[in-house]
Amino acid sequence: MVVFCRKYACLFIGVLMFGSLLGATVVDKIAVISEKDDSGYNPEALSQRVFHIIRTRVNDTFDETILNDDIKELMLSGSFDNVRVERVDLGAGKLGLNIFVVPRPVVREIEFRGNKQFKNDKLLRTVEDTVVIGTPLEERTKAAARKAILDKYQDDGYYGTEVSTMEEKPSDGQGAKLVFVIKEEERHKLLGTRFENATVFEEGDLQTSIVTQRQWWRYIFRFGNYFNKMQLPMDTEALKKKYHNAGYLDFEVADIVQSFDEDNFWVTVSYILQEGQPYTISNVAITGASKLPVEDLSEAIVSKQGMKFSSDREQMDINYLKSKYGRLGYLDIQVWATHKKDTEKHTVDVEYHIREGQIVNIRDIKIVGNDITREKVIRRELDIHPGELGDPALLDV
Repeated sequence: MVVFCRKYACLFIGVLMFGSLLGATVVDKIAVISEKDDSGYNPEALSQRVFHIIRTRVNDTFDETILNDDIKELMLSGSFDNVRVERVDLGAGKLGLNIFVVPRPVVREIEFRGNKQFKNDKLLRTVEDTVVIGTPLEERTKAAARKAILDKYQDDGYYGTEVSTMEEKPSDGQGAKLVFVIKEEERHKLLGTRFENATVFEEGDLQTSIVTQRQWWRYIFRFGNYFNKMQLPMDTEALKKKYHNAGYLDFEVADIVQSFDEDNFWVTVSYILQEGQPYTISNVAITGASKLPVEDLSEAIVSKQGMKFSSDREQMDINYLKSKYGRLGYLDIQVWATHKKDTEKHTVDVEYHIREGQIVNIRDIKIVGNDITREKVIRRELDIHPGELGDPALLDV
């Protein structure tokens, strides 16, 4: 039988060539053969790497299931681009295995390009626990090292810096040179935030609602508080949520303007707001409810006709409807709201849609990972037990 494996997909082709393979067969020899000469691996180290991963051993009874698992583990290790196994019948119930591998290149050099804010030796110390000279250059290793460099830049306020990697051949052609290409961004201190056209809320109230905030204590101790433009979308969502909760469903952040001082160091962020007018609820409807009376559900929800719209109040209604069904065992209950706005009258129809699903009973509860606490102690503390209805609120432990 010959076994081919490329990346994570394996193909097993069986050829019954010798009758001795039908009975108990002993593994007599295992050879590791590299199909790539420029990986930088020496044969002894390559064999050690393979034998460290596989479970198949010389003098063991051959087990095809274990061999298949070995191939998968070799590929999952990240050290090889390709693995195939050739079986050789040695006669007298003995079997030889030739393991052909295409190893990932070994790291011979590390180089940084485009870095000005941090010297090479500092960046080398940043990745030294991730990328080790003389070890295989795995994809997950490159990703972890890239993240470490990005974290280094962001921790020092250089938000928006980009880091990419590429592989090159060293001068001797053996192994790989790992190159980090860095596109640095300038850093700026946040001087303050402004809110243009704000009439509904005080500026101080809006400032505490967003993520981009000037923290006075950082200026006293002279560190941090660098402006992160990647947080601006989060600011927009926070402002929208605040205004929607007050009924301003047409609210928008029309623009965000960044103004820098003469030295291009301090930045003031201005949010250009379009507040609109508050909306009043003109009608509240519930659709999709067949297991519970709509009249009872409508009576219990908080949002009523004539009230100013509130997104927080709407979420309370959704949570209530979910809990009402959840107590009856509707584990998959789904509830969501839609709006129909009248932009001239500034009124809104709110409709709660319900997808009830089926009643679920708990058949069994499995507890895993309890290395210290006994299972019976954990079960005693649970609010739900086998045979009971599947209440989502009780499953949230």
